[in-house]
Amino acid sequence: MPILKDITYLSLRISMAISRETYATLRSLLASMSAVTHLDVLDSFFTSWIRANHHADVDGPVLFPNLHTIYVDRIMIFAQDPQPEEVHNMVRFLRRRIAHRRPVSVVHSHTKPSSVEKLWSMFFEILGLRITWNDSTEDGKLVGHTFLCRRK
Repeated sequence: MPILKDITYLSLRISMAISRETYATLRSLLASMSAVTHLDVLDSFFTSWIRANHHADVDGPVLFPNLHTIYVDRIMIFAQDPQPEEVHNMVRFLRRRIAHRRPVSVVHSHTKPSSVEKLWSMFFEILGLRITWNDSTEDGKLVGHTFLCRRK
């Protein structure tokens, strides 16, 4: 049986924003999973993380230091502002990782963004990030899409 420090793929389902106290308890468990490279979450994960770590991660250790790919159950980006809080918190999560020199290189959305143009405007400045999603054609064929953000 693998021990927590050897887990490389983690599927984490937090269905709504949780309290700081609950997240603090969960964080000690998550912090022991230092080998995680792939994280599969709901968009609400980012709101929980931001609320619980409003100042803590600025100077503290980065959660999942080896993380390079995030799978998000949904990224609800609308053509018109305001955008959902989860989207802004996801951008903040990605930017904090860059500040700690632990960037995420791929974000995969399990659902098609409702506005690719708004997706571009919100995430373009995150250096080196690749956003992918799948879509179905009218005849049911699966089509993959890739959006590359700014390069150096």
